[in-house]
This record gives sequence, C-alpha cells and structure tokens, in this order.
Amino acid sequence: ALVLSSPAPLKAQGKDPVERENPEVKRLELRGVESVNTDELRRSIYTTASSCRNLLAQAFFCWWNKSGAFYQRRYLDREEMARDVLRIRVFYWKRGWRNAAVDTTVTPNRDGVTVTFAVHEGDPTRISRQVVLYDSTLLKAKKVRQLVSTRARDPLDLLEIDSSRVLLQNEMWEKGYADAVVDTALVVDTARKVADLTYRVIPNRRTTVGTI
Repeated sequence: ALVLSSPAPLKAQGKDPVERENPEVKRLELRGVESVNTDELRRSIYTTASSCRNLLAQAFFCWWNKSGAFYQRRYLDREEMARDVLRIRVFYWKRGWRNAAVDTTVTPNRDGVTVTFAVHEGDPTRISRQVVLYDSTLLKAKKVRQLVSTRARDPLDLLEIDSSRVLLQNEMWEKGYADAVVDTALVVDTARKVADLTYRVIPNRRTTVGTI
C-alpha cells in the first residue's frame, strides 16, 4: 500500500511552485518604493516571506535548521495578495500619493516563490494653501507653528494632518478648554493634484471647577 501511494506526492513535488495553490513564499520584494518607509509598508500588508523566528535563531540555527522551532514558513494566499494591492494603494493614498499603482508578479524560487509588488508612485497631491484659524489671545503663532507639522507644498499626508489636529486640541485642553474642537477642511483639485487645507480651532467655553 505504501509503494502504490508514493507516485502522487512525487508528482506534486515536481509541480511548478507558481502553479501550486499555496506555495511557500521564499522572498518578498517591494520595488519602486521611494517616498514612504519601506518597513512600515511591509508591516501594512499580509503577504510576507518565510523567515527565522527571532534574531537568536537567525544567528545560530536558521542557516542549517529549518524546523518549526526556529523557522516560520509563510505560504502564499492569493486572495490576500490581491487585497495587498489595495492595502498598498491605501497606504500611499493616506500619505498624499493618491494615484499610486501596483503590479504583482509571482516567480519560482527554488521550491517556493518570490512575490514582487512593483509600485508606481506617480506624483503626490500637494498642499497648495494652508490656513490655521485660531484665537490669538489663547494661542501664540510660534506655538501653532510648532504644533502643526504640515506646510504648504508638502504632500497631502492625512496622518500628519490628524496628528496636528490632535496636538492643537490637546494644547487647548491644557489651557482649560476641555470642550475645544479642532476642525479640518480640505478642498482637493484632483486634476492639478493640489489641495487647500484649513485648520479651525474652536475653543468653546472654558472649563471651570465648581465648589460644594
């Protein structure tokens, strides 16, 4: 019975890794990434390559022992790879590159595959005009410049905008305005790839401490 069952596994081993349903990912490549942090982009996607479990295993064991105790094998999920294309585009979109495109290729690599995401970044959408509206009796211009990290001509980075909004709001809270709100407004010209950005600091009523 053992002899008769052996041809099927041998045939599967000889199959092109690319044609397998879930081949092992031996290598992951991100090409064309110039304007964003590559490590952050890697962490934002699902697809990853097989690797040592930790630095200690990499230094002493992985080069000769690929057992599960030291080495974690990763396999290609084609549905997640397709979603990774969207994840990469969203990653770029949030940072101002709203027209980034992504191509994927899967190529044989020994008994596994290399997965490549080729990014075509294009030009970012930039802040053409920025205005911060605030009460100058409560906030000083120098402090506002310190809190707001975005500048005209910068890429339209939504993460930086949100961070600046939170810092402005926290500053108002520290001054006793717990009900303060910071609104942001964007007017984007997609054809020209520019945007007008407005921060509006609304202090509302100052918080007071009551007595009994």
